[in-house]
Amino acid sequence: MPRLSCPSFPRLQSPLPSTLSPAYLAALALIAIQVGIGILYKAAQSGGKYSFSASSSTTISEFLKLLISTGLFYRECIRRPEFHWTNQDPEYEAVTSKEDVQEEEKGEPHGSEDHSARSTSPHSTIRTLAPSLGLKTGLERFLSQCIEEVPTETKYGFAQLALFYALINNTVFVLYRLADPGTIQLIKSGTTLITALVMYCFLGTKIVRGQWLAILLQVCGIVVTQFDSESGAAQPLATYVVLLFQTSISAVSSVYNQTLCKSSDASLHAMNMNLYGAGVCVNLFIHALTRVSKPGEPGFFEGYGHTRAVMVIISNTFLGLIMTAVYKCEWHVLSIRKTTD
Repeated sequence: MPRLSCPSFPRLQSPLPSTLSPAYLAALALIAIQVGIGILYKAAQSGGKYSFSASSSTTISEFLKLLISTGLFYRECIRRPEFHWTNQDPEYEAVTSKEDVQEEEKGEPHGSEDHSARSTSPHSTIRTLAPSLGLKTGLERFLSQCIEEVPTETKYGFAQLALFYALINNTVFVLYRLADPGTIQLIKSGTTLITALVMYCFLGTKIVRGQWLAILLQVCGIVVTQFDSESGAAQPLATYVVLLFQTSISAVSSVYNQTLCKSSDASLHAMNMNLYGAGVCVNLFIHALTRVSKPGEPGFFEGYGHTRAVMVIISNTFLGLIMTAVYKCEWHVLSIRKTTD
């Protein structure tokens, strides 16, 4: 009897790569922190209230993000060759010669290129930085870069953005007192619709028909989950108003943040320093104003005696840093596409 042979089929390749890229890792970390942060907000409550001040918690988180961004920007600065030059080096004299200065004045203004300009055309950056770094010490050079790296107009933009984020971050504490984490995450997924509308109406971004259909299906799913056969709605109307307000501000802030980051070829860490520095000042002012208007408001360092309150601060800190990593990975992918096209 002849032996039956099974036909050979081509081996299916796994859709996931053997080693995850930084973009995948950043996306997975963002999902994990967004899932866990709602549980932490609920766990930090005692009797439906927080033992610490929401504004002080946000201020401490912004300050920690400022410190980390400053360290990352300093590491970036010391890796630049021109950061270590002095006026005795021949390279310094070459780039600050009269011909080079005149050539730079005839060229395009600084900031007209995309974010990858520093790595693709370092000579224009060297000519810009070398005169201001000549006789300064290492600390003076770094402070000079902190001031000069980001354009003044972009700094004002980040100060305005810090006001929006302060409103968003302080409203989050109110939301988790009104609703459960599942409901909040479901409603916040509607950010996709608001973001698409803002980008389409104000930035002229093209959104194809399939994307609109997907957004519409998502909104319909949110409406179905919030329907109750008895009361008609799973949550009170006031809760939905706060959720809709917070979701709308979050969507507009995300688009504005992306626009500011792409408006200059400055370092992303330097931009974060401006954003988080303004955030510290804004939230500190909110805390002082709350203490004056509300006598029962906890003190700045009051209520952090248990781990759950500390974990809220840490989770907010990592959330901001992970968003920075996501933006950086997105720019890296866009720069690769531009070079290959």
